[in-house]
Amino acid sequence: MHLRTATPEDAPGLLALASTMSALLSVVPDDLQAATIEMKFASALQNGLVIVAQHPSDEEAIVGFVMAHRAGDISRKHVYTGTVLLVHPDFQQKKMGRTLLTIFLEEIGRSKLEVGKVEIVIKESNRVALQLFQSMGFLIEGRWEMRVKNADGSYEAEIPMGWTNPNFEFDQP
Repeated sequence: MHLRTATPEDAPGLLALASTMSALLSVVPDDLQAATIEMKFASALQNGLVIVAQHPSDEEAIVGFVMAHRAGDISRKHVYTGTVLLVHPDFQQKKMGRTLLTIFLEEIGRSKLEVGKVEIVIKESNRVALQLFQSMGFLIEGRWEMRVKNADGSYEAEIPMGWTNPNFEFDQP
């Protein structure tokens, strides 16, 4: 398994993985829509960070990725937002998500000192993701009631979480 920083040529692989994940769900969440993935990927390549995991026997295939991009407004330029972590089902429960997230956060701590915070919003029912992000140092920062309408018509809360870069340089202009 090879993990590396993404390039523009990885777009088809990210879209293929998002499509695979979408096919497993009864309703495709906005974060997995092709247009959303394309927009977030372009933004993260330009003003953020994307780490990809290549398939061990097919370098063209992406089996996991994590990405986030800089928030748009000047007062939040120190924040990475729109975080997405996806891992192909065949590679889940094998520490792939944890490894991607570890490398992602280490890279921010090492070379993105202007980034003070990484944000993610997770559906309350996604206990595995909530536990993973908490175990990696993300803190729960609230609860947004009735934020998501599920396929069965029920409503669900989303949980905003944040990680603080321990190497953030507060004195930057």
